[in-house]
Amino acid sequence: MSSATVLLYKKSDSLNFLKFKISDFEGRFDFGLDNVDLKFSYYLEIKHLNYNDKKIIVEINKPVSIVLEQRTNKLKEVIVEAEKPLRIKGDTLSYAVGQWKDKKDVSIEDVLKRIPGIEVDDDGYIKHNGNSINHLYINGIDLLENRYTIATKGLPAGVIKNVEVLQQHSHKQINRNTGKSKGVSINLETKDKSILTGIATTQLANPVLSGGFDATPIVINPKSQLIGSLKGTNFGNDYIFNDRSINVLTLGKPEPELDFIERFQFYNKQRSNLKQQYWRDTYTGNTSLDYLTNKKKNELFKLSYSTDFDQVQIDNSFEEVIQLGDENITNNQFNDITSITRNHYLKGYYERNKLESYLKIDLYAQSFHKDQYANTLLNGVNFKRRLENLGTTIFSSIQFDKKTSLGLFSMDAKAQIKDTDGELFIDRTVFDILQTGSSNGTFQNIDTQENIYELKAGLYNDIKNGSLEFQLQGSYRKQKLSSDFGLVNDNSYDVFPFDNLQKYKRNKLNLKARLNQTWGKLRLSVTSDIYYNDILNKDISQSKESINGVYIEPSAYLNYSASSKWSFGISTSLENTFSNINQTPTSFLITDYNSSSRFENRIQETRNYNISFNTRYKDILNGFFFNIDTNYNVNENKLVSSLSFDEQGFRVNSFRDLVNSNSSVSISTNFSKAIGKSLNLKLDFSYNQFLNDIFINDELIELDSRGYNSSLRISYDPLGWYYIIAKMDFYNSQSQTSNSTLNSYSFDTNIVFGQEWNENHFTEVTWNGQRNIFLENDNYNNLFDFRYVWKLKSDRELNFKILNLGNQKRFTSINNSSNITSINSFPLLGRQIILSYQFFF
Repeated sequence: MSSATVLLYKKSDSLNFLKFKISDFEGRFDFGLDNVDLKFSYYLEIKHLNYNDKKIIVEINKPVSIVLEQRTNKLKEVIVEAEKPLRIKGDTLSYAVGQWKDKKDVSIEDVLKRIPGIEVDDDGYIKHNGNSINHLYINGIDLLENRYTIATKGLPAGVIKNVEVLQQHSHKQINRNTGKSKGVSINLETKDKSILTGIATTQLANPVLSGGFDATPIVINPKSQLIGSLKGTNFGNDYIFNDRSINVLTLGKPEPELDFIERFQFYNKQRSNLKQQYWRDTYTGNTSLDYLTNKKKNELFKLSYSTDFDQVQIDNSFEEVIQLGDENITNNQFNDITSITRNHYLKGYYERNKLESYLKIDLYAQSFHKDQYANTLLNGVNFKRRLENLGTTIFSSIQFDKKTSLGLFSMDAKAQIKDTDGELFIDRTVFDILQTGSSNGTFQNIDTQENIYELKAGLYNDIKNGSLEFQLQGSYRKQKLSSDFGLVNDNSYDVFPFDNLQKYKRNKLNLKARLNQTWGKLRLSVTSDIYYNDILNKDISQSKESINGVYIEPSAYLNYSASSKWSFGISTSLENTFSNINQTPTSFLITDYNSSSRFENRIQETRNYNISFNTRYKDILNGFFFNIDTNYNVNENKLVSSLSFDEQGFRVNSFRDLVNSNSSVSISTNFSKAIGKSLNLKLDFSYNQFLNDIFINDELIELDSRGYNSSLRISYDPLGWYYIIAKMDFYNSQSQTSNSTLNSYSFDTNIVFGQEWNENHFTEVTWNGQRNIFLENDNYNNLFDFRYVWKLKSDRELNFKILNLGNQKRFTSINNSSNITSINSFPLLGRQIILSYQFFF
């Protein structure tokens, strides 16, 4: 019998067929043995228009004869339509979850990682074709806004029918039939309109009494949505490693005959025989509840509350020998630091989203309280410090849009009030060591107040071949920072800034105009921003610094769409930025105490020139995405940071009234290709170069920093009995002056191999290999993780994990922050065993 559809299933998984064949003219078919494991049981399902469906259990590699029974009733018409993995309707891409879901998947986040063009980072945030999504909807409703990772991690994959990628999407309905700029969003369509679901996980870990629990109950119906989140962890010794930080700016008074890089190399060699260990215990808890109702069409009311608690206990001890000239200095130090943070958030909004108008009213309040205690034993001398911070933030906003005879009118008003109080207690022994002559411990109070008010109104109109938009905005910002200390030694050397008061005000009024024009495949966008800026900065000595004037910031963007797949763009812009700089050190590091000249209040004015190019290619049906971005930027600074050292070797930061130019070039590209549903390739490459002028001890240093990073990710998951995920990263950083060069290299490889070795039993082994080369250091590290998963039922599983196995070699991480290379080196220790039970409902 010909034209029969034959589907091969694994006996333990009746939802996802492994293969299918159509019988030939003689009724024969052959599946072959690819992706078939002989230790599993399989069955066949046979479908034919004129015969009844039939299922039979088969033995692999043995022929079988099948007899079908003819249908007794005559059907008028039968339409058999297979579920398509991808459907395209206009700008909406709809992915059928059933075609992308695997038996191993628990949450919808696991499925999203497999869909071509979608990227999910380690924190759960989502990009599509390199662009971050603006909204994540559940049945068309955005309940969690920028906290949507609660939903993607808490929604079981089995309750979602389709993942819809909404391209050129605007949340406001009033904008959808206009040319206003739009973004990309994702909508999760559930199988049922009313569901009660969620995922819960319990964990036990070593040492004894360590563990965690989290649950995400979710209630969805056509009139309301409710999502809760409850998390708690108590992991002891979750990080145990040695820690070492070297930074050229924290090593004391530099030698004048050495340049920037030579000085770094010199001081790196002075630190030797470092023995340091680092323990970290964490206790965390988080509770949140988000409720939204839409009893009236196009109207939403939301109320959410969340609170979190975080306690970190850090114990750190080390023995260090520092060679300074012919003298060796030995430091034995033990640090005990406890940090406790509590936050409360309350938010509510009302939204009315219609085709003719839009209204949203937001109210938000936050309170926080942080206590940090530190105790240091240095060469037998005890130091005690305590830092306490508490504060509140209140925020409100109103957005209103309406269609008028003149065009689309929009109005946005915002107000924010923030108040923070801080108190730092320092034990007197700190000042005894520094020979300040103090006989008592002392307090430093640092209080900040910040008020921000903004009002913006705009008018948008579609014109021939484009659009025209005007926007008028006024803003007022007031900031006050006060600090009092009151400690001076006989030499008038101030260990900390004291009795200081800074007031900062900024008024801004700007008019922005934007013109968009389209000629066939060519699109042009031109923006001009004209504004008046008034800034006043005043400190306790009544010295004032003000900046006021009229500024113009033009920008232009030109895009050419060569086809539905290829597009090219070029943009250029000029921007002025103003930064309120104050040198307020608050640190637990003894060597960071400094002279009062470090507390200098200035306004940094910067002019930025930018030009960029981009190339985009997307082939949605074949899962192929390719992007190249090139950016050139020049910054003109009205102030230059200057670093010097006083007679006691402490750092002194100040500013010079000089104009200097810093330039940077960056090139980045990414490529992703999906081959069927089983193989995904992703390649990222970036190159950066910075040219900077800095002053050190009255010497102008021209520093050239450059680096490149490449990342390759390969995921092979044939929806069968095994899967492989490999990721390889390479990073190179180079800093050079006219006299010397400093190079660093970093390699990182992570390979995950998973196998279903018996029905409903999975094992997973992860290897992480790292190698870092920095100066004379050539460090490497190999770590292994093991995971065992037992699928008890379709809705629950048992996980057993062993983390950080293998040799414990020294690992060095290298970064290039603020164009100053630093090194952190530690051998990762700590084997952790975690047993978790997860179920969803």
